Amino acid sequence: MIAAAREGRLAEARTIHYKLLPLMDLLSIETNPIPVKAGLSFMGYTGNEVRLPLLPLSGEKLERLRAEMNRQGLLS
Repeated sequence: MIAAAREGRLAEARTIHYKLLPLMDLLSIETNPIPVKAGLSFMGYTGNEVRLPLLPLSGEKLERLRAEMNRQGLLS
């Protein structure tokens, strides 16, 4: 997206932006870094643990994030 925008391919950059927008929105569903850590744990990069007073993402929010990451092709 960034490369396309820098190279003046704005229509392509805009398409990529709107494709990623649902995922970007879900990454702010809770306080940072809670959803980011959850997403990275789905990908096997880290655990879904955060330090207090934060709590791990769970329930419906966790499933929404997993579903969107699947839809984006980020999970195998």
